[in-house]
Amino acid sequence: AVEPSGVTLNAVMRSFLCGDLWASALQLFTKARGKGLELNVPLLDVALQVMKRIPSSSQDLALYREAFKKGIVTHWSEEEPELMDLHQLSADMARLAVRSVVLDMISRQLP
Repeated sequence: AVEPSGVTLNAVMRSFLCGDLWASALQLFTKARGKGLELNVPLLDVALQVMKRIPSSSQDLALYREAFKKGIVTHWSEEEPELMDLHQLSADMARLAVRSVVLDMISRQLP
């Protein structure tokens, strides 16, 4: 038996996505996270691909924000701290980065 890891989870989740079994992929991801599996960039990327297939879900944004807070990913430029740099992010992560920043800006503007 293969010991579960981020690499094996990533491979199985990608296989589920190829077969359009996103609900199974999400269930597997949730179970692994519940058992303490650490998040990394490749695993975050596949999890976000799974979550974007869920109608009206905000799980993807919460997961991206968790990864950002832990320093796993960043959307800020190293050279200019107030400039977003999305080049190193996948399309799904870049979309969530922009959404996260816009929502944060709106929440700061509201009384």
